[in-house]
Amino acid sequence: MRCAHLVPAALLILGCGDKDGGTVGESGGEGGEGSGSDVGGGSGGEVGGGDDGSGEGDDGGGDSGVGDSGGDDTGLSGACEPVLGPSGAVEAEAGLSPEQHDFGTVLLGCPSTTRVVVENRGEGPLEVAAFELGSEQHLVEATADSGELPVALGAGEAWCADVSFLPETPGSSSVSLRVSTDDPLRPLLVSSLVGEGESVGTAEDVHTGDGSTSTFPLSQQPAGERVAVSLDGTDTPWGWRYDPDENAVIFEEAEAVPDAGVEVLLGYFLSGC
Repeated sequence: MRCAHLVPAALLILGCGDKDGGTVGESGGEGGEGSGSDVGGGSGGEVGGGDDGSGEGDDGGGDSGVGDSGGDDTGLSGACEPVLGPSGAVEAEAGLSPEQHDFGTVLLGCPSTTRVVVENRGEGPLEVAAFELGSEQHLVEATADSGELPVALGAGEAWCADVSFLPETPGSSSVSLRVSTDDPLRPLLVSSLVGEGESVGTAEDVHTGDGSTSTFPLSQQPAGERVAVSLDGTDTPWGWRYDPDENAVIFEEAEAVPDAGVEVLLGYFLSGC
């Protein structure tokens, strides 16, 4: 089967805030294109799962075994509370939990979420300046309830982010979550996130162009809204978009509409949810 190249999935920063709560924008960006003719010539996405942890180095708790359908984990909707606790330092001291998290195996197209907590373990004020993923493919702009970062944390206060994984292709993934602060001894906090996307199968739909039809429906739900398109056996990653409301591939420009008799092949991984 021939198909368009697919790009890696995105790690989503769903929501964050200071002690009063707040929201965070979605991260995204596209990675490089894969090669080959099989659906999903790329790596899996980033991952989620687990609760908010209970100690330093805690991996976030909850299990995500094969067949886990993902979804929001319990314990994420509560107030943003410190996890590590005070260190006794006179000045500000930044703490991050978890510092590593293995989310296990998550079915494609099924979001799973974990909480990351940044806290001030010292007595002096701490500024959280930035929150981003350590990759060219993923950057995050975070906003707290009091506005966009930076945000100031007093002694014992915390700032939280709920990080969600929505894998779109099978395979292992890893990413570094980086938090910048004004702690002179530890200005950069890093959390290592790893996980695996698990496929439940693939599907393909074959249509024939007539020179005027621009919308070609999918028979099943794709994982993460990712579809590969080929026209008469040639990968065609441009000139069309996937519409999740119609569950269809739409060629929006007149010159991109498949000519009469052209085979339109839509290939995709199936969503596990």
